[in-house]
Amino acid sequence: MKEEKEMKLVCLISFFFFISTSLAAVSPPNPTLYQNFLQCFSNQTQSPPNSLSDVVLPQTAPAFTPTLRAYIRNARFNTSTTSKPAIVIAARSEPHVQAAVLCTKSLNIQLKTRSGGHDYEGVSYTSNVPFFVLDMSNLRNITVVGESAWVGAGATLGEKNLDENAVDMVHKWQFVAPKTDPSLFMRLLLQPVTRNKAQTVRASVVALFLGKSSDVLSLLTRDFPELGLKQENCTELTWIQSVLWWANNDNTTQVKPEILLDRNPDSASYGKRKSDYVEKEITKEGEAEVYGRKYFGENFDRLVKVKTAVDPQNFFRDEQSVPTLPGKA
Repeated sequence: MKEEKEMKLVCLISFFFFISTSLAAVSPPNPTLYQNFLQCFSNQTQSPPNSLSDVVLPQTAPAFTPTLRAYIRNARFNTSTTSKPAIVIAARSEPHVQAAVLCTKSLNIQLKTRSGGHDYEGVSYTSNVPFFVLDMSNLRNITVVGESAWVGAGATLGEKNLDENAVDMVHKWQFVAPKTDPSLFMRLLLQPVTRNKAQTVRASVVALFLGKSSDVLSLLTRDFPELGLKQENCTELTWIQSVLWWANNDNTTQVKPEILLDRNPDSASYGKRKSDYVEKEITKEGEAEVYGRKYFGENFDRLVKVKTAVDPQNFFRDEQSVPTLPGKA
């Protein structure tokens, strides 16, 4: 009986947007930047520079690493290659916070703010551009007045940059994948990668098509030209070979199917993955809004207006912050 074949399409399209600034983790300390900031901080707080050795911490300070590492909650961001701030400001009073903001802004440096450390994605202490960290873990006083409580920021309870072509491809995938030929399954992967000491995002599409490569090529050339599919991106396999490939066995013609029965408890790699599902397509500009509405609910629109009014230049920003109104930042 002639073996019936299916075609498994393996299509990997990668786009890179390279950030010109090298990662801060490999950048040497800048003494001029530190001296300029220290002088500004001293002027703003009316404190002599030699009294700020435990507050303004350059990379060479003994307390720099212990302070930075004290509230890192994810080992993924506690490595030698993780981006490091040029300065950590270990604020001990409200004037220290005010001075940190004013002086950092005057030097045109990004400021990351970290409170009690409830941040498992590193957005409060990593960046792809030169940056400072304002650490407010020492501001942990709690004052109760009647039925109200004032809680310090440090009190505790106990990361896409894509070039326009990639954005177009990812955006179009949302409209094609759910409605295309039932014989075609397309999976989208967004992965952070480092190229030439610059961090970017790789967008990949991996697909399985039950049919001939010529058929899927014709289909996606018509419905998904942004993908740029070519014949050499397609590989025809038997059904069991496709199963082996999905199980991360690249040499599917040499590997026996019995390998699928292996269960090695120590074979898992170190990493992070998240599968997401949406009911409505996300606009190119709407990623921050989607996150914001899920997190802040009905308050999101009001917060955007407040953010635009008090921080029109979007100085206080990270990967999950409330955005400003379009055209205001």
